[in-house]
Amino acid sequence: MRLRICTALLAALIALAALPSAAMADGGKQSSAEAAYKAVIAQTDGLAALLNGTAADSTALSIDTTGDEDKVLSMGAEGSDALSVPADATDPIVMSRQDGSSVGVLLPGTPDNGKAVGGNMVLFEDVDKDTDALIQAQEDSGVRVLTVIKGSQAPIAFDYELKLDDGYKLFPMHDGRVAIADTDGVVAAVIEAPWAYDASGSAISASYTTSDNVLTLNVAHDGSTVYPVLADPVFTWGYLSGTVYFDRTETLDVAELSLIPIAVFLILPEPVTTLIALQAATITGWAVSAIARDRTCLKLRYGLAWGWTGLNPFLAPGHYRDEAGVRCS
Repeated sequence: MRLRICTALLAALIALAALPSAAMADGGKQSSAEAAYKAVIAQTDGLAALLNGTAADSTALSIDTTGDEDKVLSMGAEGSDALSVPADATDPIVMSRQDGSSVGVLLPGTPDNGKAVGGNMVLFEDVDKDTDALIQAQEDSGVRVLTVIKGSQAPIAFDYELKLDDGYKLFPMHDGRVAIADTDGVVAAVIEAPWAYDASGSAISASYTTSDNVLTLNVAHDGSTVYPVLADPVFTWGYLSGTVYFDRTETLDVAELSLIPIAVFLILPEPVTTLIALQAATITGWAVSAIARDRTCLKLRYGLAWGWTGLNPFLAPGHYRDEAGVRCS
């Protein structure tokens, strides 16, 4: 069960634009949002490296520059994790997993339809008064939403309605992040803590509040702010979670205190592999009880779980017979 959505959501400030080489699809004329984007990152140490370092390689994306298709930007092959940014701003940005789970994000206000910008971004103008939004695909199939605030008439709060699978809720965390998790606390996605900078490179206070499935980005721009301002939260879709299924022979190996197949350690990241080592006796016990039952095999569910102390790795052994297209044979 892989979920992790994580995706980048919104912001409230300025500086939309394209990466240094970005040009508008309408013939190369640069938008005011693009110019604002460049102005802010030029004055803010490390910001360009941050934004460029997490952006998806444009070769992995399908960009519609004609405006004739429903989706301006898409990433991911059939049957894999995918990101879809629609041309119609009334439709949600959707991050979907190959297991069928998904998270959708609706932009605030009534923005104009999206336009392809550069190699990996989509521009939505007039998200709100004096505000545009720049959507950037992330390398983990997540999404970054840059909100460009161009003047003092722009709002200080931006509401993003999330389209979540049944049973999922928003959980604010003490470090400013927000987790999207199910009733068991298993995390599907993480919205990173927001940040905001103005055109002088000064940091501006930014934070989230939540109500039901609405995430509100609060940006404290005021009379002392040098406009434009760039604000940015990110949906992190790339957290690894899921289930490893052992066949009957592998289950027997584990039950006999043999090493867990090395492939498991190769595909799972730290700290999950450390958890496996620490819980080896428990896992072995589950394997033994599986062998004692007819046509029963071992499975390991792993990933991140939300708790009051933040995100914590978890490992949950269990049994299966035939499940998720996997035969216990």
